[in-house]
Amino acid sequence: MTAWIAVFVFAAWVLIARPELIAVALGFAFLVLIPMALRLIFRDTDTSHGANRLLAWLTKTVIVFAAFGVLSLVLPKGMLAGIAAVIWLVFCLLCALAGLGRLAARGFVHLEEFTLDAALIYLAAGGGWLVQSRGDLSYLLPYPGIIVDLTAIHFHYAAFLLPVIVGLFGRWLRSLYGEMPLLYPYMVYGVLAGMVLVAIGLDQGPPVEAILVVVYAVILLLLSVWLIGLSIKRMRGMAAFSAFFASMIMIFTISLAIVYSVGRAAGHSIVWIPEMIQWHGMLNAFGFATLGLIAFSRLSLTQAWAHVAFPISSVRSPRHPILKESQNKHQEPVGLIPSWEAITSPSFQHEKVSPLVRRFYEEPGAFHMKADLQWQRGFHAFSHLSSRITQRWGQINLPPSRVLEMTGNVSKLSDADGRVDVRFWDRRETSTGNSIFKALYAYHVHGNETYMNVALPLPGGVLTGVLKPLNEGNALVLTGVRRKSGCGDEGLYYTIGRWTWRLPLNETFLIVEKGPTQLRANHHMTLFSRSFIKITYELQLIED
Repeated sequence: MTAWIAVFVFAAWVLIARPELIAVALGFAFLVLIPMALRLIFRDTDTSHGANRLLAWLTKTVIVFAAFGVLSLVLPKGMLAGIAAVIWLVFCLLCALAGLGRLAARGFVHLEEFTLDAALIYLAAGGGWLVQSRGDLSYLLPYPGIIVDLTAIHFHYAAFLLPVIVGLFGRWLRSLYGEMPLLYPYMVYGVLAGMVLVAIGLDQGPPVEAILVVVYAVILLLLSVWLIGLSIKRMRGMAAFSAFFASMIMIFTISLAIVYSVGRAAGHSIVWIPEMIQWHGMLNAFGFATLGLIAFSRLSLTQAWAHVAFPISSVRSPRHPILKESQNKHQEPVGLIPSWEAITSPSFQHEKVSPLVRRFYEEPGAFHMKADLQWQRGFHAFSHLSSRITQRWGQINLPPSRVLEMTGNVSKLSDADGRVDVRFWDRRETSTGNSIFKALYAYHVHGNETYMNVALPLPGGVLTGVLKPLNEGNALVLTGVRRKSGCGDEGLYYTIGRWTWRLPLNETFLIVEKGPTQLRANHHMTLFSRSFIKITYELQLIED
């Protein structure tokens, strides 16, 4: 109902006020296209993550912000119009924040979702250019007013709506094929980079403009031809009709852009800016963008990746009272996991793991632990600085490279953690009694996969290591390295409040039997794929 009201308001405004074509294109984006795009991005999205909750709120309130965007177009250029445009800019910045939050939680995987997040981020530039345009601030820039106006349109359409359509196209492709066709990544990179290249071309003028426009045009022509073919073969009804004609319109408008840019470069313009606004701009707004969004609104599209769908500990401090309470309670010795059956999955069979390795996770207190810390080249200076901080925290307290002995106590944690059957393992340096790790062990099941879910409370937040158990002979592998497909929860995440970010850190544990009573555990961590610390644990069974 809200969408139809927005369409009615837009039509009434155009018929009564008779605004210029640039204002018509922007107003249509504010009132109709951007609200429609947000609903499609947000469709079937879980709201447990802070970024998705923000996106849900923006989707509900967009029409309020859109009213101020239109008001900036109604008012004469100047301070009042600029203030109204600033309110629209606030909305665009919040969209960018939601996009950054979604991207940070997921990482650079699932290109279709990355494209949608990039569109949300790019929208902030559109809001900024609108303020420049309606605030009559073009004198601050080395461009005439018409170029500032057109750039505002460019960043709302080419930088937001086009990537949204490409991202929705990707969701549909994944639903068709299960994995992304090889051509799709090139389309994504071309579209996301191309709109920046076109903006550079507009700034530089001929002949750079013509070259960059032609490169961008080739990418969009390939995309249009691909979509035409699939609309004929795999779509039906209104979706097929809309996708087919949206692509045909794109082919026409891109051809027009090539003629315009090449003509300017040759010094013999065939098409001028007024004709470009009338045909290229209006057809893309009311033709390609509208029909493209209608096409994908008629298809059943869902996200292939849920944003942090696993449970996260509510303990947000290494000195949280429930940790002290757990330590002070007299409890029978417990293991790090409730049972091996609990973490068995189709990709992991616990029966194949060495009995001694299994015993360590059932009775960690039965083993003497010695750790050899080896900070890698380039991180030695960092280790001296970080250890001063982490020693105060009593968490992730890894001193510069050396060998140290550890003792540990495992106890059950109360339900205040928020996860099920949590075990608290407090590891301390034997000689000093200083805490090294305060780790809260749990597990979760997602998508027929079982993961170790290890929380390390930090001041104001919590670091969560999601580790997938794997077999390697009779050894146990626990890996936080994401699969090439991008599927799975494994990774290291940092949470503040309800906002969770996936960190550029990876870790892997390999626990192997070295003798009848001896284990070795290799813990390897990387930062942006660069090794920064290796810890080798020697675990000796304490004889009865």
